[in-house]
Amino acid sequence: RTKFKVIIYKTSVAEDALFTQIKNNVDLIRPVFDIDPETLSVILTNDKIDVLIDLSGYSDGSQYTILKQGIAPIQIGHLRHPYGIDAPGSNFIISDNFTAASDKEQVSDGCEIITTGDGLYAFEPFTNFPDPIPSPALNNGFVTFGCYCDLATLTPEVATSWIKILQDIPTAHLLFGGVPNICNLVKEIVVGMFSDKSVANRINFLDADSTQLGTNVDFYNSIDIYLDSFRGGTTKTVVESLWMGVPVITMTGPDRSSLISGSVLTAAGKSDWITTSTSAYGKLAKSLSSDITSLSKVRKNLRSELENSSLFNADQMTRSWEAALISCLEKTQNKK
Repeated sequence: RTKFKVIIYKTSVAEDALFTQIKNNVDLIRPVFDIDPETLSVILTNDKIDVLIDLSGYSDGSQYTILKQGIAPIQIGHLRHPYGIDAPGSNFIISDNFTAASDKEQVSDGCEIITTGDGLYAFEPFTNFPDPIPSPALNNGFVTFGCYCDLATLTPEVATSWIKILQDIPTAHLLFGGVPNICNLVKEIVVGMFSDKSVANRINFLDADSTQLGTNVDFYNSIDIYLDSFRGGTTKTVVESLWMGVPVITMTGPDRSSLISGSVLTAAGKSDWITTSTSAYGKLAKSLSSDITSLSKVRKNLRSELENSSLFNADQMTRSWEAALISCLEKTQNKK
């Protein structure tokens, strides 16, 4: 890390294990969660930032308006919607081979694409997770699909696709989970979306994980296949599902939000679990669930395959990001 000095501008009072790890590997941390944009602009200017990377996007408590002020020569949005795409102030977008084509079609004039080629994300092994257990279907006698219970991504189109999958596989169940707690109001709304008599009695909910807080282990141990919402999935749940040996099915869309899971699966070496239409999405779900023995073999071997993939090669991702940022700097200097 001798090529860069790293400063974190902390926009939230919250701290977790990940932040502690980050804190131990940067040069300076500035808490700015109680600072107005004008004052933050002065702080950033005085720090003489060369590259400003926004990791919060439009999430609560973010300072996304700061990019619009053009404080740094290089300004990048990453991790959160809108990922810097068509966001005021962003002048570079970090893409990978999977998202680059879509990103190029959507970026505003004056914004350049830098492609890493190795994926958008990389992780260290999740040491707080237990080993994967055998596929639940071996004991249940039927396949259980899992899905993230978030009404923001559970659109009528998504619900219709999942209902169709359950209709095509009459013994399959659908388990909603992946969140600390599912309140009764959300349950009522979801039940209403899946009120079709042919599937209603096969819809279930899993509330707070009782074994390891924050890891959703009970959820992953209860499902055989994870159905990603193709209207903006949850990266954390997708990656954790894979780590616990659960195959993930996704469908790509026209924008970055609907391509993130595809990027993850490509980095994991599982591009054959990516579909481009609702019919292909349903056919893949039916195909993967048709052979419980094969499904169990996938679950047994998936973690070791991930450990040797780009998705869990943090060093490779670091080198790729270093090269991407240097490329941005060179392009900016050449324009002067």
